[in-house]
Amino acid sequence: MVHGACSSRGCYAMTDEQIADIYALGRDSFLGGQRKFQVQAFPFRMTPENMAKNASSEHYEFWRMLKRGYDHFEVTKRPPAIEVCDKKYVFNAKADRRGTKFNSRAACPAYTVPEHIAVAVAEKQARDARETAEIQIAMENSKRRKEKIAAFFGGTSTTDVAKAEAPNATPVNVEAAKVLALAAEEPSPAPKKASETERAFNYFTSLFSNSRIGEENKVVAEVKDPFPAAPAPRIKPQL
Repeated sequence: MVHGACSSRGCYAMTDEQIADIYALGRDSFLGGQRKFQVQAFPFRMTPENMAKNASSEHYEFWRMLKRGYDHFEVTKRPPAIEVCDKKYVFNAKADRRGTKFNSRAACPAYTVPEHIAVAVAEKQARDARETAEIQIAMENSKRRKEKIAAFFGGTSTTDVAKAEAPNATPVNVEAAKVLALAAEEPSPAPKKASETERAFNYFTSLFSNSRIGEENKVVAEVKDPFPAAPAPRIKPQL
């Protein structure tokens, strides 16, 4: 399942250099008396920054599930016990009914997670969700600003791409578009005709003006939590 080289048909090809480290860890585990050891594979360090950068991936929902296990390790500093039920991973879960087993294809049985772990994981996920949302907003604002700057200097913007995809559309004068963009950004025309330098200065000032801060804060408040809380498992009181 886990081997060296760089090609795979379903296994984990870790390259020869990295598999040497993995085999060494496995060897020492057995020499130390362990009969087995656990391996966890993640696509990347599951920080808010990396989750925000990869939010558009088709695998994002699966990665969110992996992140819960990642967070269990982060708060306990111990590899979590892993079960599978309803085609999903559950972490540090213990079935309420003695003898009940988790079935990967069946519905999850009633189970509990130790209270101190459940609370700590929930708090970490809430913090990460807020930070991820803020990073996504900052990334989107940066993207829009870059597009406006590119459009001002005649570069390719999303509007230009749309025109390229519609060759029969009426051509637009680039210089006229620049003037319209400047007019839209400036609060009002000056009594006298502004120079090209002054218009450019006003344009870039508008991109980074303090008036946008209120708008961005409003967007932060309206962003939907990217990590909606999953139904919380019942917590068994510690006796």
